[in-house]
Amino acid sequence: MIDGSTRVFAILGDPVAHSLSPAMQNAAFRVLGLKAVYVPVRCAPDDVPGLVRALSRAGRAVPRDVSVVGYDNNLLSRLSTPTLSTVQQDIPKAGRVLVSKLLDWTGDPRPELLSTELIIRESCGA
Repeated sequence: MIDGSTRVFAILGDPVAHSLSPAMQNAAFRVLGLKAVYVPVRCAPDDVPGLVRALSRAGRAVPRDVSVVGYDNNLLSRLSTPTLSTVQQDIPKAGRVLVSKLLDWTGDPRPELLSTELIIRESCGA
């Protein structure tokens, strides 16, 4: 049962309905006996500053009560207040790898792992 003592975690995205993260995280919470829930929240990158303001109006401060991490290191992540921690990926490289795999398709579905960088800013307490 969810009540005032339940810790809430969320994945923000647009689209986000397809994400398997909530099912996996909630299963882990149950196994570990944690009073927590993980939910998907549809939120486009441009909406994150508004989400932070809404949290503030609801009495929740970022990062004191809520940590927020984005995934695209866009300009808004550097201009928002607080500045948004983010995961940065090399999008041009990802595009080149995708096109190369499509052109050289051998039927091997194994993914190629590409590096990312976590950029810590104010939104997660840095």
